Amino acid sequence: TIQEVEEMPERFVQFLEKNGIAVSRYSKVIEVPRFVRIPIIRPLQNTIQEVEKEMETKLVRTCLPRIFHLKHHGSISGYACYKSGSIFGIDLASALAVAALDLHKGLHVLDLCCAPGAKLCMIAEVVADQTSSRKNEFSANSEKVRRNSMKISDSESFGSVTGVDIGRERLNTCRNLMRKYKIMGARLFHEDGTKFFHPPPSTPILHNRILTLGDTQNIPMNFKKRGKKKRKRATWTSESEGASTLTAIDDNKGSEGLYARVLVDAECTHDGSIKHMNKYIKNGWKGFHQKVLGEERMSSLRDLQRSLIQNGFKNLAQGGILVYSTCSFCRCQNEDIIDWLLAKNPNAKLLPPHPTSTPRDPREDKESCELDGSCSTEHVKASKFLPKWGFRDNTVRFDPWNSGTSGLFLARITKIAQSESLPSRNQ
Repeated sequence: TIQEVEEMPERFVQFLEKNGIAVSRYSKVIEVPRFVRIPIIRPLQNTIQEVEKEMETKLVRTCLPRIFHLKHHGSISGYACYKSGSIFGIDLASALAVAALDLHKGLHVLDLCCAPGAKLCMIAEVVADQTSSRKNEFSANSEKVRRNSMKISDSESFGSVTGVDIGRERLNTCRNLMRKYKIMGARLFHEDGTKFFHPPPSTPILHNRILTLGDTQNIPMNFKKRGKKKRKRATWTSESEGASTLTAIDDNKGSEGLYARVLVDAECTHDGSIKHMNKYIKNGWKGFHQKVLGEERMSSLRDLQRSLIQNGFKNLAQGGILVYSTCSFCRCQNEDIIDWLLAKNPNAKLLPPHPTSTPRDPREDKESCELDGSCSTEHVKASKFLPKWGFRDNTVRFDPWNSGTSGLFLARITKIAQSESLPSRNQ
């Protein structure tokens, strides 16, 4: 669906030009493909047939396992297959951020901005072994990457996923999503992601429970008290067969009390997300500058994004992988944040992105890939995905016009030994 846009605010046009984005990109309202994921606990072929029959549409495979494109732009919430947990909605770009973590069973993974929870569910399906017979679908073919990962996880016989979010209602949404899709082996913290510093669990999380930790006044849940001294540092154990109980948080900090993988999907202005921008394009630009491009808003976001990525790096184990992503195309929220982290931390090293095809150079993007139907199901399947290089080496941008996704910036960072740190940050 394409709809002409009559006029855009001058400040928005200036913003696009400053960030190397063709103004013509936003001259039309476009609808990106809708993607869904089939949970790992569902039999794949039977579920495909079930969904296709009910929704009267084809599920077309993408570049990632269990992620499908629907030839259907409407809501999926009314269908029985969605209500029963046979599918859940997730954009392909968001799933690619999870794939960039290079996950496998047995890793401890931290998601610092976890709500509303679709990415957290994908992570838990791999690392926490939701089914004992399922092979990992996101592990890299690179034996070198596997060996590096083993250095972190050799001593661990189990994996875990820890989700953190500062929003009370958003975290409740995440918890409900995990319950709906029967995700196990996970902890949820209601806490500020810029300050979070709890280690991974030292013992396996019981597979019939989700642990929710944080301020007992903000997430109501029944629990039993075990003494005043432990009340401040305690966990709610929910989703169990009986009443919830309280258990103490481990304090085993230090080099071994860190995470092999960290995802920082930071709050941003959403200007790269077509789904968000279409609301303004269709309904008018009132309040856009203040909410998206205002100086105060941009300054506070920059500080937040710096704090989130720095704390994510603090929680990252040596040899681990941190993925930073936003749905903005603003350099100050993306490449500038990466440059800031690298300058502040000599032991931070930027890794190559995790594409299955070579990203396009933005300088070669000549308006030839406008979304006029060419970015359809077949396009997504045939091209895998078509990211473009960001404005810094080893960063990529998935813009809706080339990738057929909702829009995403992505960078991968590892923590090296101090002795390996290079004097130059142009890595």
